Amino acid sequence: MYSELLRILRGLNNYTTILMVIIVGIFTLLLDDRKFKQKGYIRELKILKIISYSYIAIGGLMYILLLVM
Repeated sequence: MYSELLRILRGLNNYTTILMVIIVGIFTLLLDDRKFKQKGYIRELKILKIISYSYIAIGGLMYILLLVM
């Protein structure tokens, strides 16, 4: 069962997908961060940072898993 799950994940993930996930996290962090600060949306900015860093971390983990598999 574990090997089947890894096979499915490998089929879904390729380097383009991983790169897109990381780029979305970085651009969201860089572009929206400034806008939220200007408008004074502090709580939303914290949520945005959590989501952006999560995207970057998930992309990194997907890359590592793809190398290991």
